[in-house]
Amino acid sequence: ILSGFIIDNPNYCGSICIPGTHSKWVQVKSQKIVKFSTFLTGEMFEILCKHSILRHDLKNNNFCGKSFLEGINAMQNFPNEILKKLFHLRARSILQSQISNNIFSLLSGYIIGLELSGSKLYWENKNLVLIGSNYLNNIYEIALKHKVKSLKKIDSSFITIKGLNFIRNLHEKK
Repeated sequence: ILSGFIIDNPNYCGSICIPGTHSKWVQVKSQKIVKFSTFLTGEMFEILCKHSILRHDLKNNNFCGKSFLEGINAMQNFPNEILKKLFHLRARSILQSQISNNIFSLLSGYIIGLELSGSKLYWENKNLVLIGSNYLNNIYEIALKHKVKSLKKIDSSFITIKGLNFIRNLHEKK
């Protein structure tokens, strides 16, 4: 993915986020990786959705932007409260009969919000490129659009093929 992006953007100076099961954050300058971090965001979200008590409250996975941003903001301000917030999701569902898409979106916001707390040096007031599926690019854009200097979204399928072709051509020349 990175080589595919750098081929088309050799002068890019900024950060790249590749959201997914294991989200990657990369700082690039002069076609070189300056800094790199990986977060278990998508995997943790799936574990909580499928293997925790919260699975009973996540039958509906429609996205609610307002609830998602509530979760993002909670983790940006109080990341140390994640375990308490996760329990509150369950209690909220039982006591208030919350619509399950609010629970799904809050949980998504909490988990991505934790990632953003840990990756702040990559995105805060920086140029940022999101390279992922349209769905993930869109929700990361919702979380980051007012916090970055600039934001560009790229579909990962196209850029991945470009990068793989570049690497294949390098090997064929040897």
